[in-house]
Amino acid sequence: MDFFDKISQKVSEGYNAAAEKTKEVAKEAKLRMTISDCKSKIDEEYKKIGKSIYEKFIEKREDEVAMGLIEEFKNIDSLNETIKNSEAEIART
Repeated sequence: MDFFDKISQKVSEGYNAAAEKTKEVAKEAKLRMTISDCKSKIDEEYKKIGKSIYEKFIEKREDEVAMGLIEEFKNIDSLNETIKNSEAEIART
């Protein structure tokens, strides 16, 4: 029985190691998807900013440019923070 117990233990250890590695890979993939999603959202915010600036320029409302973009700037800051945190989490794994 000792022989079969050792084999069973080794198989169990191998399974546990594989399961743990799978969890790590899945977690990293999820973090990388979060980073990609944030970068896409940042690009969208940049486009909104550019459009807003141009529209205000055309309408001769340059004084409203900065005030109208504060929310987009905050969104970009928040997305960049999420990217930074996700990259740090990936580095820890």
